[in-house]
Amino acid sequence: ELIDWYSAAWSLLICGITEVIITVYVYGHRNIFVNIQEMEINLPKAMKYYFLTTWKVLTPLSLIFILLLKFVDYIPAYSTNTQEKYVFPDAVQCLGWAMSLVPVVFLIVGAPLEYYKRKSEGKSTDMLSLLSPSDEWGPSFVKNGVKKPAGQPELVELL
Repeated sequence: ELIDWYSAAWSLLICGITEVIITVYVYGHRNIFVNIQEMEINLPKAMKYYFLTTWKVLTPLSLIFILLLKFVDYIPAYSTNTQEKYVFPDAVQCLGWAMSLVPVVFLIVGAPLEYYKRKSEGKSTDMLSLLSPSDEWGPSFVKNGVKKPAGQPELVELL
């Protein structure tokens, strides 16, 4: 019961919000559209507007709203396997919260680890470098024997 209660809790919403924000606002919707174009997928203008609206507005706001509702409507975990509703003791509730924290801890610990890893390798550690894709990023399939130079994406008509 405890795993069912806490496994898909607020921590996954926080991870989802973080993923959307990093992907759309840090990596950038323009880069995403370049990647889609590299896959030889041509999106109509209406589809681009749809994706922009969904990625930049609807998804983050929906996830934040759901997260807030989770906190507002929180009730301690209980079991329904008995005739009476059995509320787990505080120690078990803490264990459930600790279980929920694991994905968030990976986010919090992962960023400083990446910083120190880059610093020890002698790579740049400014914010732009940390949030930019590496030179190896790109399609693994080379079309017509030509791979475009790293760091020079094709210009895409976004809208």
